[in-house]
Amino acid sequence: MNPRNLIIAAVILFGVVSTAYLFLPSGPVMPPGLEETGDGFGRIGEARRGDNINSEKGSGSRGDSSSDEEGPRGRGGESSGLSGFDSDGNPLSGRPNSGSGDTGSGGIPGTNENRSGFGDGSGGGSGRGNPSRNSGNRGRNPSSSKDESRSGTDSEGNVRVAGKIWDESKNSVLTDVNGQLEVGVDNRSSSVSVVNGSFSFEAPAKAMVRFFSAVLDERPARVIAPTTPLIAEGAGSVRVYIRYDSLATLNVLSAETGAALNGIEVVRLQDFHRSTLEHPGWPLPSDYYVEESESPVSLDGRLGMIGSAVVIHVRAAGHEWKRLTVDLVAGGERDVLLYPAADVNLVLDGDTNREDVKLRLRAPNRIGMPFMEMPILGVTSEMIQGLLPGTWQATLESGHWNLNPTVHAETFFDVFIGEQNSLQMTVPADDEERSDLAGSVFVPDGWFLDNFSVRVRPTGAGSDPVNDTLNLPSAQMSFEEVAGGLLYSWGPVSVKLGSYGILVLPVGYGDLFEVGPDGFFDAHLELPSPVDIRVLTLIAGGSGEFATPGLLRWAPVRPQGVPGTGAVPIPSVQDGVFEFQVPVGGVILSVSDQAYVPKHEQVSVTLDGMNEFEMELEPAMGVMLLLDQQGTSIPWDITWHPVVYANGHGGRVLTRGRTGSGYRILVSEPGEYTVELPQMDGFLPLDPFGVQCIPSEVLDVLVPLEIE
Repeated sequence: MNPRNLIIAAVILFGVVSTAYLFLPSGPVMPPGLEETGDGFGRIGEARRGDNINSEKGSGSRGDSSSDEEGPRGRGGESSGLSGFDSDGNPLSGRPNSGSGDTGSGGIPGTNENRSGFGDGSGGGSGRGNPSRNSGNRGRNPSSSKDESRSGTDSEGNVRVAGKIWDESKNSVLTDVNGQLEVGVDNRSSSVSVVNGSFSFEAPAKAMVRFFSAVLDERPARVIAPTTPLIAEGAGSVRVYIRYDSLATLNVLSAETGAALNGIEVVRLQDFHRSTLEHPGWPLPSDYYVEESESPVSLDGRLGMIGSAVVIHVRAAGHEWKRLTVDLVAGGERDVLLYPAADVNLVLDGDTNREDVKLRLRAPNRIGMPFMEMPILGVTSEMIQGLLPGTWQATLESGHWNLNPTVHAETFFDVFIGEQNSLQMTVPADDEERSDLAGSVFVPDGWFLDNFSVRVRPTGAGSDPVNDTLNLPSAQMSFEEVAGGLLYSWGPVSVKLGSYGILVLPVGYGDLFEVGPDGFFDAHLELPSPVDIRVLTLIAGGSGEFATPGLLRWAPVRPQGVPGTGAVPIPSVQDGVFEFQVPVGGVILSVSDQAYVPKHEQVSVTLDGMNEFEMELEPAMGVMLLLDQQGTSIPWDITWHPVVYANGHGGRVLTRGRTGSGYRILVSEPGEYTVELPQMDGFLPLDPFGVQCIPSEVLDVLVPLEIE
């Protein structure tokens, strides 16, 4: 053949191939059934309900998707630092990182209704998103790929995340299961179809992907791994390990009709103080949050790490908030009965940049613990949801509610169902006088304190130890070598007038100082010399047998009025033997172990003494009260306190309190004791009952409950 003809044929063939290539699909085939539920998950972002915020690339209407190493941000984009697994089943950890993709706030008054799905192929699957966006696709990207087992990147920066479901108990892949897998991508959660044990979905390449729970062949399953978010483009073929156990599930019902309710919200507060109150206020960036369109709601990984006694708040659209403690380990179903309630539009003006002021709500003529408490820093408008109808008292206060707080403003307002309720208050300017405080810390030779801090905490009446406490790290202090050690200098810092307890942490040594109008510049602390001590823990009775608690704790004796800190935990070097370093002087040793009666003992440590001490521990004796409602574990709430007394003998309660999901009561003598349970919200009252305590045993007592 003429070579010229060959060249012409080659050019024509190249043109045909190039044209065909241009019409190839740009991405992988999305499996059928990728449906966006529109339900939220993870921690709340910085934007709050009531803000009129349109969705933008890289941020959600509930806040940013920035990362931290403590847990998920931006409604679940990130998680804590546990390991997941790579394609070979080896541990894999992903560094949290800011996500991308359109996000919205569907179903929240005053915010943009758009909730996009994953990549280009998202469509409304549940009706909660924007039905006009990508309508007709139903989560399918009009593209194809022959390889379903590996991630692929399209021209717009999306990748396919694919994998298989593995049974954690058998360590084997499940090839015959079908159902739904609940996944999270940055600020969105969606249901992904599982077909013959495999799943696939599309996500932005840099997005953080999490796996929460599954329903496979109508059986609920918990995701055991990966426990941390994976970066989509590096996920590879993901092994999702599941366990068939009972997820904790809430049936959210009307207290008036018993009907299932819609618009369910569940929040897990990260502020312990707020979690003890009946009303959670409005969600903050650190809080975990779940939103479902209807009851029931599964309490899965969207609420953070599981625990046997987790406090949550639950509400439904048009109904009150209810606080309850749930067992996320044992799982089971709980019914939550809610009464109709209303929303109140809060408007604040004045000095809303004050960190020390809190809004507190109480019933009229009530003092002490508030019904709701929220910081007002940066707040000008918020929606307080789920308030029962009636009259309420609102105050703006500084200082802890139990420490004679300063009340800046007070008003009463009425709440009506079906009406637009409002509350308007003015935050006064911060005119409280301040002065300078400075000091120094002398660290004698022998202390191993490369990094320590000075904690400055107010102690006077009306003070606010939460917001006014300062922590000054040693890395930010100047220091000089002096005879016998190092002298660190800190300050000055501006503080309110009054008394302050100043501690050197982690040693816990400190003193009280008073700051007047002229300031105080000589808050000097001198750590005592360090001494090595040895503590032996023995079984009480003189047998010489070692007691084997897991930890021993110590703290220095502090001057009266100086607020303390947690005692320093020390592990044993061998069974019953503990060796560690403490300052010269009085030291408090303590043991709090499940197997023994708690013990606290003060010893005197000297420079030239033996400094070896013995602690005698008594084996624990008593009962563990476990609550159960038709097979569902009911954890003891922090507000439930039983009354226990001896029958016909001189025994007494040594210690008691919540442990895990139960309530542990230790007594001094064997014999029968009577237990009177408190009124437990949502359950019928129980008559007093007797329990028998025997030496060296803590017996489990199962208490059946009935719903009201």
